[in-house]
Amino acid sequence: MPVEWPSALRELMIDRRTKSLQGDVDGVASSMANEYVQTDISGHRQDKRTWLVEYFEPLAKLIRAGKFQWTHYEHKDVQLQLFGDCAIVTGMLEAQGKGATWGPNHTWVADQKASFGGTLHFTHIYIRRDGKWLLAGLQNAVPVSPPNE
Repeated sequence: MPVEWPSALRELMIDRRTKSLQGDVDGVASSMANEYVQTDISGHRQDKRTWLVEYFEPLAKLIRAGKFQWTHYEHKDVQLQLFGDCAIVTGMLEAQGKGATWGPNHTWVADQKASFGGTLHFTHIYIRRDGKWLLAGLQNAVPVSPPNE
């Protein structure tokens, strides 16, 4: 039986996506718990401050300057497991972007010739604190093809 989505959680996820695509650093930061931690597709672990400084702020700057844009950014097969004030959301993200490439220290560097795209699987952990949902943890993974048998 499908779990009913809390409307405030769904609204947070939609708002966070919009603010991410717009490069709104303050808006994205306010959607995250102070204890936030993530593991990216390379296994690199970052807390909230480190993720904002190394990853999102450089990308947001490029977005706001018109040097980078997401050309496709769609969550698919999104599923929810609810445990009181904790929610686990899993799914796939299909994303394509142009105008930036990975630089040193897990950050973004403008490159007008660069483009990339792919699908990753994600697990997001949300907590409800003082009636507000916040993103507390995230892990991204690139699907691996099964070995040839």
